[in-house]
Amino acid sequence: MAGRSTLARLHAVIFCAVLLAGCASAPPAPPLPPERWLGQWTITSYTERGTPTYRFDGKTIQISQAGAVYQLTTPTGDFFFFPGMRFAPYGNSLVGQYVPSSDDLEERFSDFPDVVLNQAAASRTCIYRATLTMLPDGKIAVQHNNLQIFYSRDNRFHHCQEFGSWVQFTLSR
Repeated sequence: MAGRSTLARLHAVIFCAVLLAGCASAPPAPPLPPERWLGQWTITSYTERGTPTYRFDGKTIQISQAGAVYQLTTPTGDFFFFPGMRFAPYGNSLVGQYVPSSDDLEERFSDFPDVVLNQAAASRTCIYRATLTMLPDGKIAVQHNNLQIFYSRDNRFHHCQEFGSWVQFTLSR
């Protein structure tokens, strides 16, 4: 009986230690001041799927603030940030996500049946995500995901698969 009691106490102590260790993680740093983010930035080292393409190198992105959130004005023509994406400050990063409309998906998946894209947009499970992280040297590292849409032979939307860090590049002044 005493063995079980000791074992039970030992498990309780281990459980509490694990629980407290999980709760002891530090909260994020306070957000950076807006002036660190705002203004015009130039794209460098643009890569897709880990392959440098330099496709948008030299183009500019404008970061502005609208209330508590940030937004980007991007180059026109085949660019991946959606105008509706907004970014919230989180420590030394700006984190954004966007649930695309069927029109947005049509631009990205022009050869897909409209009924599938309508179902995908209505499901609200296809989410584009991006993170802008301020680096110690004052540049911004950017990562953006990409999506793949799956559907059945009878044109029924099945699911979206997310590919993180699909697009990466650096912003500098």
